[in-house]
Amino acid sequence: MSVFILSKTWQVLGPFPIGTRELDFGADPLENYGGFQKLRYSTGAKYPSELVEGGFVGWTMVNSSNHTLGPIDFRDARWSENGVPFGWSIEQYQAWARGILITHEPVQLFMQISGVSEFHIHGTRYHSDCYGYNTTTHLIQFDKGTHTIDVRMVHDVRMFGGGTSPPQCQFHVKLEPKDEALLYPEDCAVIAPSATADQQTASCELLMPDYLKDIGFASSYGSVSIQNAGDDPMLVKSVTLCIVDDHSLESRNKNGLFMEYKTELIMDHGPLCILPGQTRPVGFSFQKEWGSLPASTYILRFWVRIGLAIKDSNNVIVATSAVVEGDAMDEGGDEFAVRATGSVQCIDWLTSAFKYTFLDYDNTVQYAMAKRPHVLNSNASKPILVALHGAGVETDSSFWINSIPAQKQCWVVFPTGRTPWGYDWHGPSTRNVFRSLEGLAAIQELLPPHFECMDFATGGDWVTVSAPHETARTLKPQDDRDWNIGSLDKLIVLGHSNGGQGVWHLAVHFPDKIIAVVPAAGYIKIQDYVSFANWVGNSYCDPWLRGILESSIAEYNNDLHLSNMVHIAVLPRVGTQDDNVPPLHTRKYVRILNGHLRQPAAIKPSEVMGQGHWWDTVFHDKTVQQFLDQHASPRQEKKELNEFCITLMNPAGNGSVFGIHVEQMMIPYRLGKIKGVFTSDNSNTKTLLTLKTTNIASFRFTKHFKGCNKLIVDGDKFSHLEKHHTVEGGVSLSFDGKKSKRWKLEGVKSNERNAASYGPIHRMYESTKPLVVIIPSCSSHYKHVALQITHDWYLYGRGDSMILYDTQAIASNMILDHPYHIYLGLVNENKRLESLLADKPMHIGFEKTTASTIMGIKVGDKAYRDPGTGILFMHPISKTTTAIVISGVDHDGFESAWHLLPRRTGMMVPEWIVTSSTDIKSNGLGGVLGAGYFDNEWKPFGYM
Repeated sequence: MSVFILSKTWQVLGPFPIGTRELDFGADPLENYGGFQKLRYSTGAKYPSELVEGGFVGWTMVNSSNHTLGPIDFRDARWSENGVPFGWSIEQYQAWARGILITHEPVQLFMQISGVSEFHIHGTRYHSDCYGYNTTTHLIQFDKGTHTIDVRMVHDVRMFGGGTSPPQCQFHVKLEPKDEALLYPEDCAVIAPSATADQQTASCELLMPDYLKDIGFASSYGSVSIQNAGDDPMLVKSVTLCIVDDHSLESRNKNGLFMEYKTELIMDHGPLCILPGQTRPVGFSFQKEWGSLPASTYILRFWVRIGLAIKDSNNVIVATSAVVEGDAMDEGGDEFAVRATGSVQCIDWLTSAFKYTFLDYDNTVQYAMAKRPHVLNSNASKPILVALHGAGVETDSSFWINSIPAQKQCWVVFPTGRTPWGYDWHGPSTRNVFRSLEGLAAIQELLPPHFECMDFATGGDWVTVSAPHETARTLKPQDDRDWNIGSLDKLIVLGHSNGGQGVWHLAVHFPDKIIAVVPAAGYIKIQDYVSFANWVGNSYCDPWLRGILESSIAEYNNDLHLSNMVHIAVLPRVGTQDDNVPPLHTRKYVRILNGHLRQPAAIKPSEVMGQGHWWDTVFHDKTVQQFLDQHASPRQEKKELNEFCITLMNPAGNGSVFGIHVEQMMIPYRLGKIKGVFTSDNSNTKTLLTLKTTNIASFRFTKHFKGCNKLIVDGDKFSHLEKHHTVEGGVSLSFDGKKSKRWKLEGVKSNERNAASYGPIHRMYESTKPLVVIIPSCSSHYKHVALQITHDWYLYGRGDSMILYDTQAIASNMILDHPYHIYLGLVNENKRLESLLADKPMHIGFEKTTASTIMGIKVGDKAYRDPGTGILFMHPISKTTTAIVISGVDHDGFESAWHLLPRRTGMMVPEWIVTSSTDIKSNGLGGVLGAGYFDNEWKPFGYM
């Protein structure tokens, strides 16, 4: 008999309006009537909703099948009629569903709901798996009895599609009992999936590179994810990688294959600590061997042993403190081990794409796919092709890999963007693209004709040597033995749908690295794809405040930045019958680009008649191949322009543009421009560059700058720049806005903010080390919130986080080099937060009485003192470390603020935001009391 029963019938109430990405702002009309958790099923109860006939909706009963509810059809909704004025964005609706869970005895359940973003049990909110990755679960304790599960559904048009009537959404409930008979410590360590999988696909326990036949592994990094299902912190102390065959595993045959590799954990300070309920990716490196694995008739498998230790509750503070201090940590529990397995994928690299792993910008292990060209050559300046997948596509999917053919001389790299949806190729996904290229360059020495192998004559040292012999499966006869993958600064970028948008994004933000692009079916920006116009909060929000909030995602408005890529060759592709990303998007890109070029027909879209959103030859036809061949030619050069215009909102997300990298804005997050004109004297030997700036405080010339003899910036003249300029750049100019009001040959002042310290808050996901979440030790609720934050970073970005209690963080100096610290709790509860604000007082603070009761929050000269006020803001710790503070005047205020910590793209959260818990639940943006940014001296400005 099962220890639990989940009801097959669910109570559903809806639909109600909601905007794209509005969920975390509250915006639930039912909160006006007490909130769904307090409402009880009633056949007579009606609630207003403009989406349906008659303007009122009631409760309905819906049956589930195999724990899946839906697709749900709201028959009274006027979808077709509503779409006439609003388009498919009106199909972005929300609804609630209530199910009953009966437990026959006290039990802990691994629980997750896919297809939605949140669910509630007994008033506690859990973050769910909206994209259905199936890589995370929550471990929840249930007493014996009856429990309600309240699920907030959102019909996300980007996920479920739009324009088809009726729009329907569904969700699946995963429940699995934890084995209560924990006889051994290893029962507490659960191997979590390391890659996404649907309900019908077996999950993969390991992230490992492919094995290239006759060569060896295509890199030397692996990863395994572990969830702590116990009651005490768990320490990862060691890892060992072996290769075995199935026959050896099943029969323990001594004659079977068993190869052990020298393996090391990838970590900063001491053993990695996993708190109860938390999931963390555990990265490791291993030494490679050259040549084929021993012949075997059995399937080869990876076998990874993870050495762990558990600290009991009486020693948790010492244990976790030792983690960050790097102590030996041998006391308090013997080491035990768990095992993860995975199949060895043997690939013929001469004919197939292969998977390689690498250390990403945050030191986690990620993967990419690579496809070698028909012929390897030694030309180090040839381009590399980069292919960006669409939303929901796993990078190693055969249909995606096969859609782009191998090229004559150029490598093709397929980055992941971290996950199938990633971050719309923004921020963390952009960084992942460039690190995947560096990762391929790093493993070049591990591929033929050079291999890393063991020299037994020197006692087993690992050395890089030339292969003693080569076979037809290591190199082709026509391959150059001194081959090179090409230039990391000379990219041709292709992409489809969300990846097509990503192509535009990379081209306008990092144009100096790109020579040509093929964006297929790429939308302009998220607000134009599924309009933000139908946000519930728009009816309650000051338009000025709305503008400040939207400016926090304006750096991703590709159309705003198109002037940056006028020198890049473009082949925009689209099917004329595309009803997912309509051709209007591509045509708008073309219109704006040609306008910048002052040539009405400079760029023409490649429109394929009769094709829809995707077709098999979107990148595999004569038109595309001719374009790629043309720009892969060593004789093809990027256009040289005598005039240019650099446009940007936030230098933190921009690279070099026309050889110029902006370092600082006069007013951060306001539009900035640099207009440049090259002119020559009568002899055409001396070049003058004249720059006119708008809202630019500092910039530098990069290695991509083509050079000039004289420079004029806003009327200020400079000469002999060649004395300062090197092949890597070196010339920096800053505007002295306080004294001389002139431009000077100097960098940004050390005490001022610049591109390295700009936000907005979502910039935390670009941290080069694990996020550090610091919580008060006085309440278990803060641990629950921390688990939701770390869950989201792992789920959406396969990122890593560490959770520390405030008492531990005070004793630690080792976390200071982690770029982002997230502080949770009221200022009189989190001792580390209280110490930080006292040591480094800024222009945001808390008003307290002598009894340490919080009376209000001050932002500049503005005081917010109402009960239920919450705040989320950035705070400098050092030049390289930033705190993100989530707090309030009381617990209700904190609760409203922490929901706004961005977890997906499109979240309009700037550098500080003040909330009202009483208003934000129902009115969304109408519950935002203030929001804005910090200037270059960390003084807040915005809507107060």
